[in-house]
Amino acid sequence: MNEHLFSRRQHLYHQSRPGYPAALFEALKARALVHPQMRAAEFGCGTGIFTRQLSCCVKEVAAMDPNPDMLEKARVSLRDCAHVTLLPGSGEHCPLPDHWADCAFAAQAFHWFDRRQFKIECRRILKPKAPLILIWNQRDPRSVLIQRNEALNRDCCPQFKGFSNGLNLDDPTVFRDLFDHACPPLIFDHPQRMDRDTFLQRNLSSSFAPHPHDPAAARYLAGLNELFDTYSHDGFLIYPYRTLCIIGNLQTE
Repeated sequence: MNEHLFSRRQHLYHQSRPGYPAALFEALKARALVHPQMRAAEFGCGTGIFTRQLSCCVKEVAAMDPNPDMLEKARVSLRDCAHVTLLPGSGEHCPLPDHWADCAFAAQAFHWFDRRQFKIECRRILKPKAPLILIWNQRDPRSVLIQRNEALNRDCCPQFKGFSNGLNLDDPTVFRDLFDHACPPLIFDHPQRMDRDTFLQRNLSSSFAPHPHDPAAARYLAGLNELFDTYSHDGFLIYPYRTLCIIGNLQTE
């Protein structure tokens, strides 16, 4: 993981990124994938949006991120969460001891990891047969708004490789190198009602968004405002997310 990807974007990130639907956590509880006696590891915790919700379901969360700015924002936002420990660490270099975790999570983060090294670290820190759970708030590709947002990103953002860093989450083979067995994905509709500021912040919080001094920044901002004007009603638009959850057991050596 590139530890500088989200440097100086932590406030935009925390203000504009959505949380995760209650139905996701109810489904995890129903499958006994989280419960109050568990210790959970979270890779790529960012500013702690998913961490807070997870901490309500388990005994302890060890949450890691390699970016100092994001981790400092998480420390502030999670200061009232007594059962969360925040650590510098990444998908490839985890500070937890062997076989510490009853479950491991990566929410909105796996697409940045070196898959081979991440698998080695997960295998090391997870207890035998403990699950790895990967989660995304995924933009619905069927939406014309999302299609136009993607086209604008390609036009104005040289670092844009596709949403989720180009990982095709709809490809059923995309995790075959990671899991011995993965359950069919859980999918939850999770649309977000955004005002103009939140819509702009959500796009500008992305790792690929041009910085204000970049030549394309003004054109990108103008394009985002045009999208909002086209698809909003009474000062709000509906941004069509769906939450995708992949649950599996890591491949054995």
